[in-house]
Amino acid sequence: MPTPEQGRAVVLARLQGVGLVSNVDRYVSASLLVTLTRQFNAPLTQVAMVTSGHLLAYGLSQLPWSGVLAWRGPVRVMWITLVFAGVSACCAALAPGLGWLILARVAGGAFLAPAVPAALLYVGTRLSADVRRRGFEGIVSANGLGIFLAVGIASVATATNAWRWSYLVSGIMLAGCGLLTSRLPESVTPVEPLSGVSAAHTGTSIEREGGHFGPVLRVMSLVFIEGAVVVGAVLVLPALAESAGHVHMTSAATVGVYGLAMSITGAVMRRLPPLTTLTAQVRLVALLLCALPLLLLVCPPLPALLTSAALLGAGWSILHPALQDAATRSWPSRTPTVLALFVSALFLGSAAGTQVFAALAEDSGTLLVGVGCVAGAVLLTLVERLGRSLR
Repeated sequence: MPTPEQGRAVVLARLQGVGLVSNVDRYVSASLLVTLTRQFNAPLTQVAMVTSGHLLAYGLSQLPWSGVLAWRGPVRVMWITLVFAGVSACCAALAPGLGWLILARVAGGAFLAPAVPAALLYVGTRLSADVRRRGFEGIVSANGLGIFLAVGIASVATATNAWRWSYLVSGIMLAGCGLLTSRLPESVTPVEPLSGVSAAHTGTSIEREGGHFGPVLRVMSLVFIEGAVVVGAVLVLPALAESAGHVHMTSAATVGVYGLAMSITGAVMRRLPPLTTLTAQVRLVALLLCALPLLLLVCPPLPALLTSAALLGAGWSILHPALQDAATRSWPSRTPTVLALFVSALFLGSAAGTQVFAALAEDSGTLLVGVGCVAGAVLLTLVERLGRSLR
C-alpha cells in the first residue's frame, strides 16, 4: 500500500502532466506554421489562424468554464475536457483542408481551456499548504518540458513529411492524460486558500485586499499585453528563421530555446529574493524587450532569433508569476472569477499578438518584429504606471 507521500507524488505527477500535454498541444502548431504554409499554399497570416484561433477559443471559453468548474469540480472537468481536446487534435490530423484544420484547432482550444485552471484549482483547494508550492512549481516546470516535446514532435514529423502525426501524437497524449486524471480523488477536505505571500512582492498594498476595480483592471491589462508580446512574438520566430534559409529543425529550435529559458529563469527566480514590486518586474521585462531590435539588427539571423527567444522566455518567467500573484490578491473574495478573467486576457492577447506579429513578419521581416516588441515594452510600462493610480 503506498505511503501518503507516495500518494501525493502520484497526484502531483498527474497534475504536472496536465500542464505538459496542454503546452505540447499549444506549441506544436507554432512549430508547424511554415510547414502548413507550404502544405496549403496559403499566406502566413492566414495559416497563423491555426494558432491564433486556438488561443482565441481558449481565452473566450474561460468564464463559461469557470462556472462549470464551480458546479462539477476540477477532476471531472479536467479529465472530460482533456479527452475531448484529444479527440479534437486527432480530427486536426485528419483535416482535409486549412479551414477544417482551423476549425478543429478552435474546438481543441475551447475544450482545453479549463484543464490547467482546474489543475491549479485542485492544487489550491485540495492540497495542504506544505504541498501547494511544489504543485504550482511542478506545473510551471512541466510547461517548459511541454514546449520541448512539442518542438521535437513537430520537427520529426516535418522531417518525415508527416505533419499530421504531430496532431495525432498530441491527441493521444491529451486523451491519455485525461484518463489518468480521472483517477484523482475528488472528495478531499478543502484547505485554507493561498496565503503567505507578501503584498510587497506584487506592489499591491494590503489596503486593496478588499477588492477594487482598479487593481483588477491593471492586472488584466498587463497580462493582455504580456500575452500579445511575449507569447505572440515567439510563435512567429520559427517562420522568421525559415525565411532566413534555415531548415525546419533549426528554426523550431527557437521555440525550444524559449522553453529552456523559461524553465531556467523560473528555477533561478525561485532561489533569489523576490523583486520588491510588480513595477520593478515590469521595468526589467521592458528592458529585455527593448534589447530585441538591437540584437536583430547587429547579429546574424539565427543567433539573434535564438537569443530573442531566450529573452522572451526569461521575460515570461520574471513577469508572469508576479501577475498571477497580483491577480489572486486583487479581489480575494472573487478569486475564481478573477483567475478566469486573467487566463482570458492572456490568451486573447496571445491570439491578437500572433496575428499582428505574423503580419509584421510576412510584410517587413525580422527587424519590424523587434520594433513591435519595443512598442509592447512601452505600452507595458505606460499601462503599469497608469494602473497604479486606479482605485
